[in-house]
Amino acid sequence: MRSPISCLPANNRPNLGIDKPAGDVYNFDANKHSWESAANQDRAIHSVIYDHEKKTLRVLDQLLLPHDTVFIEILSVDDAFNIIKKMQVRGAPLIATVGTLGLGIELDKKGPKNYGELLKFIDDCCEKLIASRPTAINLRNAILNIQKIIDNDRNESPNNALRLIERIQNAAFQWFLNEKSENDLLLKNATICVESNYGNDEMLTVMTVCNTGSLATSSHGTALGVIRQLHFR
Repeated sequence: MRSPISCLPANNRPNLGIDKPAGDVYNFDANKHSWESAANQDRAIHSVIYDHEKKTLRVLDQLLLPHDTVFIEILSVDDAFNIIKKMQVRGAPLIATVGTLGLGIELDKKGPKNYGELLKFIDDCCEKLIASRPTAINLRNAILNIQKIIDNDRNESPNNALRLIERIQNAAFQWFLNEKSENDLLLKNATICVESNYGNDEMLTVMTVCNTGSLATSSHGTALGVIRQLHFR
């Protein structure tokens, strides 16, 4: 969908500075740039704490910030649904991670051992998770990824409920890890791009108007994460 501004004739558009190039685009080059992974840096706030071996998940209740730091233990899909629905957890990347990990925990505790019953159980869980935030595209993509795993598993004979549960749990964990690594790649390229367009001694003013910090992801955040990295470096 085009914005109202983009539909206006060029001579009637407000001067927002959008016709002026922001600068050249640079990506990280290991031969030119140095980088310490954000994943190795300490964080004052952790939005989610997950133990894959024990299948335990604790999520920061964002509604109580900044006065209280309280973590909610997620024991089921219902728990994941409720904290997403009530906006105790926010940010598209984090919502998807919490939803998929919540499904993995549900299957660990209550997953049916009958294959047909398990498929129906997973389908109901996925529908419930999507209903928690219908506009959350990352969550929808995560659920589609799980559905692909189910489709592939169905084609293997004999069907095995425990095998499917393990595959979905591993996929949820991998989604969690991928979210972190993709976040670090974004920070790496965006930070280097900004630095490459300005001198080392030049002061920068960088703004973002969205919840894009560590509260929106499992890592350091997207746009706000870039600002943090620029300050850190």
